[in-house]
Amino acid sequence: MEQSNCKINIAIDMSFDEQLAYCYSVNRRIINPIQFSIVGLSGKAKKIFDNYPSYSNWDVNISNKNFDELFNPKQIIYLTADSNNLLETLNENKIYIIGGLLDHNHHKGICLKKAEENGYEHAKLPIESFFKLCGRNVLPVNQVFEILVNFYQFWIGKRHFECYT
Repeated sequence: MEQSNCKINIAIDMSFDEQLAYCYSVNRRIINPIQFSIVGLSGKAKKIFDNYPSYSNWDVNISNKNFDELFNPKQIIYLTADSNNLLETLNENKIYIIGGLLDHNHHKGICLKKAEENGYEHAKLPIESFFKLCGRNVLPVNQVFEILVNFYQFWIGKRHFECYT
């Protein structure tokens, strides 16, 4: 991660659950990988990591500490489908938190509640602007991660071309 020119930070809050190999794979395929962190790694998710030694070779920032112990609270934007705020741009001075637990029906609102209780900024992806999902606009962690990576690549490309105008 230190060698990447990308300064966009995305962290997955593992105090909830796991779903990471796909995210790692997506990040490794881009020219300048995102600063990828796996935080709050404990319980069931920690046992999974411990059972697969190859995870220790991943070029990611891994911590059993919660994200609020690692990052400045003013830099945190917690991503949740329940937010009324749309994520319209990426900022290199922010940390984008993806809850490791999907906000499905029996956990509806848990990520938004966590963000509000702790005073973190929160936002949702502007999914409705591009397509209609049946039911709630909730995506799995790996899809949210991939959308952010693609958004970052588009953002960098756009900034590059703006230099010529």
